[in-house]
Amino acid sequence: MASDSMTRITATEASRSFARLLDEVEHGGASYVVERRGRAVAEIRPPRKRGTVADLRAVLREPAPDPDWAADLRTVLAARKALPARDPWMDR
Repeated sequence: MASDSMTRITATEASRSFARLLDEVEHGGASYVVERRGRAVAEIRPPRKRGTVADLRAVLREPAPDPDWAADLRTVLAARKALPARDPWMDR
């Protein structure tokens, strides 16, 4: 999905300056939407960052959630099951 912060560029311009675009993406974090005949056909952007094992270990060391969270969730789910079934097609 294209973000508003992405620079729009024609396919011809992207082709002519591809090495420069890659440098700007790699070193500057730039993002581009490539358009053909005014329609977005591709994005050139940095890859999504993936977590490392060290990141996972850090998250697992964080404090546990609120001790009442599981009980609250069970209460909400039970209340939801108690609601009458609703046919979404009848709401039209």
